[in-house]
Amino acid sequence: MGLENETSPRLFEAVSMKIGGVTFILSLLLAILSGCSPDAPPGVEKEKVGGAGVAAGPGTPTKGGTYVMAYHGPRHAWTLSPFWDGFGHQIVINQFHYNTLAELDEDMQRFVPGLAERWEISEDGLEVTFHLRRDVKWQDGQPFTAEDVVFTVRAWFLVADAYVDEPILTLLKGARAYYEGVTEELAAVAALDRHTVRFAFAQPSPLFMDELNRRPMMPKHLLEGKIRRGMSLADAGALDFARKPVGTGPFKVVDYKADEYIIYEKNPHYFRGEPYLDKLIVRLVSSETPIATGLETGEIHAAVMWNKEHFPRLFSLDHLTAWEDSIAFGSFSLMPNLRPERKGHPLHDVRFRKAILYAIPRKKIAENLRVISRGVPNQAYSPRFLEGLPLTDYSYNPEKARELLAEMGYDPEGAPELILAHLIFDKSPEQPAMQQALAEVGIQVKLLAVETAGAISLVANAEGWDLFQKYSPQYPDAGWVVSDMLRCPGPPWEVCGWGAMHTWKPPPRYAEIEKLQRQELDPEKRKALLQEAILILDEEVPTLPLWTEPNVYFINKRVHGMHKGVYKYGGRVQIYVGAETWWVEPEN
Repeated sequence: MGLENETSPRLFEAVSMKIGGVTFILSLLLAILSGCSPDAPPGVEKEKVGGAGVAAGPGTPTKGGTYVMAYHGPRHAWTLSPFWDGFGHQIVINQFHYNTLAELDEDMQRFVPGLAERWEISEDGLEVTFHLRRDVKWQDGQPFTAEDVVFTVRAWFLVADAYVDEPILTLLKGARAYYEGVTEELAAVAALDRHTVRFAFAQPSPLFMDELNRRPMMPKHLLEGKIRRGMSLADAGALDFARKPVGTGPFKVVDYKADEYIIYEKNPHYFRGEPYLDKLIVRLVSSETPIATGLETGEIHAAVMWNKEHFPRLFSLDHLTAWEDSIAFGSFSLMPNLRPERKGHPLHDVRFRKAILYAIPRKKIAENLRVISRGVPNQAYSPRFLEGLPLTDYSYNPEKARELLAEMGYDPEGAPELILAHLIFDKSPEQPAMQQALAEVGIQVKLLAVETAGAISLVANAEGWDLFQKYSPQYPDAGWVVSDMLRCPGPPWEVCGWGAMHTWKPPPRYAEIEKLQRQELDPEKRKALLQEAILILDEEVPTLPLWTEPNVYFINKRVHGMHKGVYKYGGRVQIYVGAETWWVEPEN
């Protein structure tokens, strides 16, 4: 008999799986992925920065009205294509109109039903059967069925330069052969009837739910014949569907202008109930100044802010509340260009990479130039995995940096000039501060600001950049980071998108650990593997961590019905989640 999930909101708290005569406890996602027990605390609760906090609000929810939020993101040419799985506003905003089969709960501890009402895992861990809700309709009124699931999974592998990560190719049975065009059959996913779909795996893994729920479901009746093998992301982005997508979410797109706005109207067919709001407007901006002005005047109801120069004024306004999210924060790092054809470049010498780390006063920059900082990390992985590890202290030590450079044979002014690239969106005083600090130990740096679309092309090339300042979410599971380091193992580099920055050739043991941790079902054994990998990262520094920072949310107190939640990469992002429950109190 297989394992069946519960249908309550607390489902999948823990299930047993017997494989090879050994019983494992699976608490999907984080109880097993983090190496914690099912009863482990979910993490640090949100911390209030100022104001009274967002509550459900008094009285009966008001139907109708328009909610306006601002999203501060980089300018780029991408669209609302469901194939975009990189940096951009699609990551968080797509959930207004798309859904996945299952979703992480608000504490990021387990998966709960999404488009699937329940699922079962076979005793050997090689199959999972999803039972779909029967009341789900696409926003055009057509029913959502198992055929849409099968179509979606097949479509993942057809767009040539869409990023497909190694775990899904390894995990889904026959996925690699289908992805490479060796066969046109993908036996890994099959519709058993209109509301039942089965996935087959090549091996059991604690990561299968995360991999199957990273991307949204797509409507077969609208995209069949339009998604073709070998088409590019640009081709997919040029489809009418990418400008006015049809999903199953609470709001449907009615107007979209790239880099300016998205206008949504409520979806009357939404399976969780008709939203209170009539309309939702997302303003896409590349500067926080107009956001601060809009929050002050009331023209913008909610936004995430990072630039602390606006905080004193916003905190003083009675009509706003604010809080810091202690889970959904990210890390900045410098990615070194480690392409194999640059083997003679000093960045391939670990001493040079460590010299850069020692030369930058990261704590001082984080405290003086960045917003509220969580500190200076050793790597961008979950703190849950760091306890007790003998990690290297890479605190500011310019003398140590000079010693390492001298050991390599460089005199005080003899190190080569580096090109430090960063997004125009991320331009701030921190880049000149790093430039000056590195110059003080003899490393000259040229700064290069690039647009997002141009950055993807830049990092696909071996030349034109040496370091890239990158922002990454704070992953709750170290396995995601361990795998991410191997995101682009070889050419063609342009297929990797942002992953073209990840070209480090690891020691053989690291590559072995990365594969083992994807299969290990025992939480303690998996934690030990990941900690071993972290120690290798700590010594090899294939990425140079800078600082972490939280998100700070400002919400108009007329907005009610918000709650904790998660978006697809695991960060708790309240102002993007559960939009069907939001309502705006009418002005007096």
